[in-house]
Amino acid sequence: MRTTSKTIGCSLGERLTTLVDGVELVRLIDRDSMSDPEIAAAREQGVRVLRRRNLECYLLDDEVLAALCAEKGHPELAPDRYRHATKR
Repeated sequence: MRTTSKTIGCSLGERLTTLVDGVELVRLIDRDSMSDPEIAAAREQGVRVLRRRNLECYLLDDEVLAALCAEKGHPELAPDRYRHATKR
């Protein structure tokens, strides 16, 4: 069997669920270049597939950036369409 980060993560996650009560294993991947049939197959195996191609897209989301700007006291730096949502 070829060892990948996915197989290593599953092995570790499965061990954690048996060692620690209350731990739930959730497999989460981004879309990358997956086709619709590949996504469907992953979901059938219990893997959660993000709607966006890359996980990093969520980190650079306008809403996330606007919330960060507001939290740091600079709502004027937020993307235009989210400025109104960050005013306190």
